[in-house]
Amino acid sequence: MQRLSKLAAPAVLLLCSSLVAIGLGELVVALVRPQAVVVIEPGLYQVDLQGGYRLASGYAGSMTNGTEFEAAIHVNSHGLRGPELEPTKQRPRLLTVGDSFVFGFGVADGEAFPLLVCGELAQRGIDRECLNGGVPGFGISDSVELVEHWGVGLAPDRVVLAVFLGNDIQNERFVAGDVELEDGLILPASEERGLNAWLYRRSHLFRLLKRGLPAKLERSLRGALGLGEPWARANLREELTVYAETPPPWVDRAVAAADRALARLVELGGEHGFAVTAVLMPAEVALVDARWQAALEQVGLEPAAHDPERPRRLVAELLERHGIPFLDLTGVFRAELDRGAHLYYLSDRHWTPAGHALAAAELARFLAWVERTPAGASRPEVDAAG
Repeated sequence: MQRLSKLAAPAVLLLCSSLVAIGLGELVVALVRPQAVVVIEPGLYQVDLQGGYRLASGYAGSMTNGTEFEAAIHVNSHGLRGPELEPTKQRPRLLTVGDSFVFGFGVADGEAFPLLVCGELAQRGIDRECLNGGVPGFGISDSVELVEHWGVGLAPDRVVLAVFLGNDIQNERFVAGDVELEDGLILPASEERGLNAWLYRRSHLFRLLKRGLPAKLERSLRGALGLGEPWARANLREELTVYAETPPPWVDRAVAAADRALARLVELGGEHGFAVTAVLMPAEVALVDARWQAALEQVGLEPAAHDPERPRRLVAELLERHGIPFLDLTGVFRAELDRGAHLYYLSDRHWTPAGHALAAAELARFLAWVERTPAGASRPEVDAAG
């Protein structure tokens, strides 16, 4: 018994020392080099009647990534981010639908471009009530379903479909059962759970150690330990697959699903009397060559076999096929980035308030042109790809 006691004492001392060292390390990293991770107060999402999800009516909370932004979130009684609608419709309504860029991931309610555009339009003498129908994680089909089941009841006069070129084609693959809601976040059903995921969301030290390894070294270590590819890297690989010159069959199926959704949106517009417009939102990875090269290297893809312009061409062709006028923000965003503008968060890669302000100004110019120009007229320079 005494021998066991003597052996246990050093073990306990070692354990306590290790815990203290880890605690101090966590504190130092959190203060000196905090590692970004998105945290959203629970309750933002609800399961809808169609088996998917949407924003929870009446939600009030906040989101932060711990390093670059902290923003309050308010969802009105209609499940739209932002203030309540006017009690009775007093002016034409502009409903913008799309993913987390439309929702305003990382910015305050009034800083998201679907609401900012109202002020921009007012400066051009166009009075509108603007509605933000963005939901993080949505693809084109999800947005059209939201319009069909919830949006038409709001009597919009124009619906703007915002398409994120980074992953909206990829998101056409997911169905309701492929995602789960956990801790305020939307997670793929296949994402890694357990201690590793828990530590990643809560420990600055763990994230620093995990992210600090070179991609090639981490892949080798995970292979030696028999671990699969991390979900974040697998997701990036799948996103970049859409940029491939010779994509796998699932990309064609996803494009076909988007095609059907656009046809349905145009049909809904005819049935319920609203005009349909679209805006293409570029991913930073396709605008900045250094980011493009780094992303391909991270997942081990060949640059020569991938084209950063491909998703843009795919979506533009679909919109033209259905006669939907659209604004392509690629050119203006690339030009502003070249001038040094801070349009995307460094770690999160969503738009900053400056990015939303730029999108709102350009969209207002385009909508003003659309509403005052006969069908078939040549487009203004605002949507030149450049």
